[in-house]
Order: sequence, then structure tokens, then C-alpha cells
Amino acid sequence: HIFERIKDNLSENINLDSIDIKDMISTVHIPQVKIDPEIFSPVSNAVSSGNIVRVKYQVPRYTESREMTIEPYKIVAHRGNWYLIGRHIEADKIKVWAINRIKQINVTDDKFQLPSGFDLEDYIDTNLGIFISTKRYEVSLRFLPAVAGIIKERQWHENQKFAELDDGSVRLSYTTNQLEETLNWAFSWGENVVVEKPEQLVTEAKDKIKKMMELYEQKDK
Repeated sequence: HIFERIKDNLSENINLDSIDIKDMISTVHIPQVKIDPEIFSPVSNAVSSGNIVRVKYQVPRYTESREMTIEPYKIVAHRGNWYLIGRHIEADKIKVWAINRIKQINVTDDKFQLPSGFDLEDYIDTNLGIFISTKRYEVSLRFLPAVAGIIKERQWHENQKFAELDDGSVRLSYTTNQLEETLNWAFSWGENVVVEKPEQLVTEAKDKIKKMMELYEQKDK
């Protein structure tokens, strides 16, 4: 039905058999977080109407939810979950909230104006993740020959650059404000990647590897 509606809005005549497409193509789904529609609906309405909301939010490391007041700016879908980007009024800073962790919401009658010149990509990186950060870094990752071919065949980031090295490795570089997400993704390649820069990311990688080694050493005792 969706394909038929798309076809109706195209200027040129096309032939489209959705049954054939369904038979030929399958998808592998990533795990989805369950979202309460009784929460998502007022959140989305508040974003659309520009109303301030008061919420009870469950921070994972605390047993009790916390109350806070939010100017809801944008909703972002990321890796099977939905997030709200906005200004935490009490803290007076732009933050991100996982909508599934909002346990209670009250849409107030108070209005807000989206800040002039607000750009979502000044705070997140739509190629990588949604950790709030305005500082950008030049990232360099060296992938070993075993995975170099896989790395080169994909578009990992919109401003990515490749450099092929003499030993068959490939260097991937890009600019981002998502260091934590970069490290998480780099670690998914295991022993086939070396974090080269920025130095802050190199230090964090070494620290994580050290802690992982300590866990396995404790296990062997």
C-alpha cells in the first residue's frame, strides 16, 4: 500500500509489484525499546506546539525517578530507541533524555521559543550518536588488513576520509562530537582496530582495555 501511494505521487509512470519485492527482500531488525504511547504522544505534541513539560525521569543508576522541567526541542530516533533533545530548565543546559525512561509527563500551558539559530547537529552527530556535546574532534582509526576491505566499502560518516597504508591497513578519519560512541563502535572491531587520535580517545581506549584485562584476570584466579 505504501509503494502504491509513492507511485501515485511520482511524475513518471513506473511499474511496481510490491508482492515481488516482499518475496525478494528481507530485513534483520535491531532490538527495539518499548515506548509507552501515553508518554510519547504528549512529548511529540509538546515539541510540535512549543509547550514546556514537567516530567518524572528514571535515571538508570538511581532507584527513584527525578522531577525536572524541560523545553522539548526535537525528537531523535537512534538505534531502536527514541530520545528527546531540549533544555533542562533547572540546570539551564541542553540535554538528551531517553523517552522510555520518562515515567510521568505533564504538558504545561507555558510556551517557549526555539533558540534563534538552534541546530540539532551542533549538539549531536546524526552519523554516530546522541550524546550531547558541542566540542568537535578530529578522529583517526587504523583498521588492520583483515577488515580494511569491509571498512572501505561503506559510508560510515558523511565527512569520512580514507588513507590506504603500505601494510594493507586503512586509516579512517572524520570529525565528530561523539567520542563515546566512536569508542564503542571502534571496540566492536576488536583486535582489528587501533585508535590513533585524538589523544583523549586513545587514553580512554587504553583505560577500558586495562579494566577489561583486570576483569578477566580476576576471573582466572
